[in-house]
Amino acid sequence: MSPALRDLTPSAGMKKTLQDEIEAILQEKIMVLDGGMGTMIQRHKLSEDDFRGQEFKDHARPLKGNNDILSITKPDVIYQIHKDYLLAGADIIETNTFSSTSIAQADYGLECLAYQMNKCSAGVARKAAEEVTLQTGIKRFVAGALGPTNKTLSVSPSVERPDYRNITFDELVEAYKEQAEGLLDGGVDILLVETIFDTANAKAALFAIQKLFEEKYAPRPIFISGTIVDKSGRTLSGQTGEAFVISVSHADPLCIGLNCALGAAEMRPFIETIGKCTTAYVLCYPNAGLPNTFGDYDETPHMMAMHLKDFAADGLVNIVGGCCGTTPDHIREIAEAVKKYKPRVPPATVFEGHMLLSGLEPFRIGPYTNFVNIGERCNVAGSRKFAKLIMAGNYEEALSIAKVQVEMGAQVLDINMDDGMLDGPSAMTRFCNFIASEPDIAKVPLCIDSSNFAVIEAGLKCCQGKCIVNSISLKEGEDDFLEKARKIKKFGAAVVVMAFDEEGQTHGKGGKKVIQTDEWRNGPIEERLEYALVKGIEKYIIEDTEEARLNQEKYPRPLNIIEGPLMNGMKVVGDLFGAGKMFLPQVIKSARVMKKAVGHLIPFMEKEREETRVLTGAVEEEDPYHGTIVLATVKGDVHDIGKNIVGVVLGCNNFRVIDLGVMTPCDKILKAALDHKADIIGLSGLITPSLDEMIFVAKEMERLAIKIPLLIGGATTSRTHTAVKIAPRYSAPVIHVLDASKSVVVCSQLLDENLKDEYFEEIMEEYEDIRQDHYESLKERRYLTLSQARKNGFRIDWLSEPPPVKPTFLGTRVFEDYDLQKLVDYIDWKPFFDVWQLRGKYPNRGFPKIFNDKTVGEEAKRVYDDAQNMLKALISQKKLQARGVVGFWPAQSVQDDICLYAEDAEPQSAEPIATFYGLRQQAEKDSASTDPYHCLSDFIAPLHLGIRDYLGLFAVACFGVEELSKTYEEECDDYSSIMVKALGDRLAEAFAEELHERVRRELWAYCGSEQLDIADLRRLRYEGIRPAPGYPSQPDHTEKLTMWRLADIERCTGIRLTESLAMAPASAVSGLYFSNLKSKYFSVGKISKDQIEDYALRKNMSVAEVEKWLGPILGYDTD
Repeated sequence: MSPALRDLTPSAGMKKTLQDEIEAILQEKIMVLDGGMGTMIQRHKLSEDDFRGQEFKDHARPLKGNNDILSITKPDVIYQIHKDYLLAGADIIETNTFSSTSIAQADYGLECLAYQMNKCSAGVARKAAEEVTLQTGIKRFVAGALGPTNKTLSVSPSVERPDYRNITFDELVEAYKEQAEGLLDGGVDILLVETIFDTANAKAALFAIQKLFEEKYAPRPIFISGTIVDKSGRTLSGQTGEAFVISVSHADPLCIGLNCALGAAEMRPFIETIGKCTTAYVLCYPNAGLPNTFGDYDETPHMMAMHLKDFAADGLVNIVGGCCGTTPDHIREIAEAVKKYKPRVPPATVFEGHMLLSGLEPFRIGPYTNFVNIGERCNVAGSRKFAKLIMAGNYEEALSIAKVQVEMGAQVLDINMDDGMLDGPSAMTRFCNFIASEPDIAKVPLCIDSSNFAVIEAGLKCCQGKCIVNSISLKEGEDDFLEKARKIKKFGAAVVVMAFDEEGQTHGKGGKKVIQTDEWRNGPIEERLEYALVKGIEKYIIEDTEEARLNQEKYPRPLNIIEGPLMNGMKVVGDLFGAGKMFLPQVIKSARVMKKAVGHLIPFMEKEREETRVLTGAVEEEDPYHGTIVLATVKGDVHDIGKNIVGVVLGCNNFRVIDLGVMTPCDKILKAALDHKADIIGLSGLITPSLDEMIFVAKEMERLAIKIPLLIGGATTSRTHTAVKIAPRYSAPVIHVLDASKSVVVCSQLLDENLKDEYFEEIMEEYEDIRQDHYESLKERRYLTLSQARKNGFRIDWLSEPPPVKPTFLGTRVFEDYDLQKLVDYIDWKPFFDVWQLRGKYPNRGFPKIFNDKTVGEEAKRVYDDAQNMLKALISQKKLQARGVVGFWPAQSVQDDICLYAEDAEPQSAEPIATFYGLRQQAEKDSASTDPYHCLSDFIAPLHLGIRDYLGLFAVACFGVEELSKTYEEECDDYSSIMVKALGDRLAEAFAEELHERVRRELWAYCGSEQLDIADLRRLRYEGIRPAPGYPSQPDHTEKLTMWRLADIERCTGIRLTESLAMAPASAVSGLYFSNLKSKYFSVGKISKDQIEDYALRKNMSVAEVEKWLGPILGYDTD
């Protein structure tokens, strides 16, 4: 039940406690906490010698940056910082002990000094507080700061081992206990558990504090402050604000609130949430805004004070202060800003009559709650399947039982590990850690179910939420019962108390489920392995692979299984794919199964290899693969879906694939090729600057006499460019590969001793023909001079046209954590099916008609359904985040360029704040054609007419895709890895589409009455355009630099530009907004040297540099 507001009237004759004293002040005024300690220490510019002092001058490790040690080596500096904050108006100062646990100090080799550091820090703060109290006559308080440590109980430090933790609950309790003892002995008034990114860590700190209050010290007020890491409203370990409050309220904190990570403006909605779900007082000490690109904080004292003044005026807070980036000046202005406002009045109760539980999310059980569904299948006593999996150590598959229950509506998950053959505490710990690694399971509260209290404790030590304990009873007597109840209370759990029943809580027969074995499971092991590979069924692959391995008579070595049934199965997959009878998504699922089977065999192969080495002194070099291929996306480019697909398909066809990832420099590619004795190198790239990097790699391979075939692929590549620009630089084979289906044929022929020479000769002849045709076409092309093209440019009668519409705001607007659900209807699914190489034939080419295609329709529907399921999960679990920015500025055209001006500037007399440079069509059109020669500047009103016009820009991205994809890859799940990247790209494009619609209808509002359906949007039936640098209307990627500088895009959104000006993350879209009704998309096409020279002069770049960036559209040869 929720706690009632405390009775503040001390009983007659009772001495007023510190808690009573502080609470009385909190009822009268908004108290002020100090600001950033680290910020002020940095201003002193202390050296390594300063940090060491005389005490640690010979210490073996560097100490600079260990701010907490300064309380011992430079106490005068820390004292002055405390005093400055107190004189600025702080009622409470925090000790300099954020990292003063033995755990955090172990990084500096000072773990043995933890107690001393805390006691000294508390003493320094106590001295400052007492002196200022005496000086001003106003009582000041010291809060002992207990930071989060550099370890976490809820998150594994190893992606490969989600159940692994590098710290235990008990170790954290001991570390916090030592820290709290030092703080209390040093004289603190308050214990502040702060910057909580993992609630499980905080619960360990609270456990330690409550233990000390029981055993040694008079209770002190407890303050608790969590950290919401971004606008998703969750801590780093995934809890919502309300779930966090529920999880720690058992410690009866006097104050609870938030600090760090966010500025005041960003923190406000989460402070409001905290206030609505606690009877405690609310504290709030945000950062001085969000960090800029240099990691500094730009929010001035006045700006921050105005934000917190609004908090105070609206009755949201009881204590305010500052965290990172704040100074005494900030605190002075904050104190002045809030002093006239009454403090928040805590509610008498919250959610009265409700039982409050939490996982990552809150769960309330009240008078009108219907039947509560408790998932009972994760119980070794109640589910034979679960018990079998746990006994076998197969916790990953056991986890799927938990997941299914939550997906089917379980609101609480019961976990029971009571079996005589199990180490119950160990099994409970491991399984709860696995659950913590799965947010879609961990969102619900757990019920830790055991008749063994050691098992219950083990479970409680793993859970950051508020659990249920099932159960305790009076079986062992009252004293035993009370001891267990007190422990459960310190863990913050709810509890089922039973009149002891020897049968326990029965589960019944409803928990059992019989699954019929599929018929194919009855065949011989070879057929089962082949069937699993062809159908992409991974459920039994480890079991079947192990069965084959144990058949020593048939498969004396693990390698025999790979070379035999596994490769035979993948050969069938390759043959079916090559014949068009199997599709790419199916191939990738098959690859996932193959990887799991091989992964199971690798440890046995390594063991065999080591045994051979010990016996013979030599290692037999074996290679079951057709060849080794190194794949890489070249330097500066972040796009890799196509490369990843090629890698999977090649792997399915028995090639060893060494994937170097994205943004791979030349030297790394060549080193990997030599280290792995590669037979082929494959280069991929999506943006045009990648073409130059590919040329450079080819040149380097020639210079270093590396004679390995070079494959070229990616959206920006072509047979013509490969033949004309890359192949002449390298004497070994250079081959353009169109897609994954062609890669196997090309690689097979290049590595076939009987075919490779003939195949290379054919390629050389074909590319020579392409080069000749290219050079002939250069001679035949005709271009207008730049001045002629300008005279024949697109004309708008600006004086008779309606005047340009002014946007509803000028400058930028940032969109944080954009609602992904809004974007789903805007997804264009055709490119999604292109990724999977699923292309219907007319009339079934588009979406959803592709589902009717006789050849690919069924597979397209299957992949689409998988995508829908993943999309729902990604959105509901907040695995991805969409961020973007839109900006508008006054703009005028000056010939081929567009000049942008400050909001209040007069364009005719002001200097532009930015200029976008345009390229004009020059390739001569048909003599009968009257088509103009377009440039983007044609769609903006010319400066000399005096008609005010405007230009917009945008950048949007989907964040979290790369991290999820990597996780899937580490789990050997290429299918999900590619799927999440494909969906990330679609969401980014949908974001651009939806945002452009909002721009037209409300943000710029030049088409406020627009009513178009999705089909109309696909057909570009809206007014205005959004061309992007690097695309046909403006092929120059360097124009992005102006966009990023003008709108401060990287700081606002996190979207950055690589050295080749690709956007990172890869799922990103950017461009310019033009509102003119006559604006249209066009392709600049090839241009001549006079425009290149003019463009270079306008942009203040060399001709060679411009030619490098615009290589694909040059109408002449630079060689």
